[in-house]
Amino acid sequence: MTGHAVRTLVRRPIGTAFEERFIVEKAQSGRLSVFGILCSVGIGPLVRIEGRFDAEKSIEILDETVLPFVEDNFLDGDFYYYHNSPIHRANIVRQWFDHNLAEYQLIQTPAKSPDINPIENLWGRAKVKVANDGIYANEEDLWLAITDSWLEMQNDMQYAVNLIDSIPNRLKAIINANGSYTKY
Repeated sequence: MTGHAVRTLVRRPIGTAFEERFIVEKAQSGRLSVFGILCSVGIGPLVRIEGRFDAEKSIEILDETVLPFVEDNFLDGDFYYYHNSPIHRANIVRQWFDHNLAEYQLIQTPAKSPDINPIENLWGRAKVKVANDGIYANEEDLWLAITDSWLEMQNDMQYAVNLIDSIPNRLKAIINANGSYTKY
């Protein structure tokens, strides 16, 4: 749903749920799926995902974006790929990883573990900036706002370094919290 109003129910007396006076229009900018890279050399490229993000699209991004980025920035092979998306558990994606990365280069974590992954902080910062800039007329305007936010963060090398350097503390915090949520 992009660039249109959504009818939302608001608090009302019992038995009046669908009376027109209790329905309010709520503006909505839309939703885009994107893929980005965060690593020790900074914030890498951002990819707009057209359509549904599935195993085939994941492999396409790995082939066309991740591998070239790794080849350009990690000549010594000292690269680790962090993932916790259910899509990465698909057989064809696992086969891609087996063929293109050494086993030690693939960091596997539990599903739904955002406090381990520092890129979630990057996404959070981007979302706040984009949301603060307002409502977007269409997906293209939203995409432009997201790329502007991403470019701004790419220019803040210290932010990227701090996020990467926080990984040992994140892991310690999770251990201290017995696997529960942390401040990250």
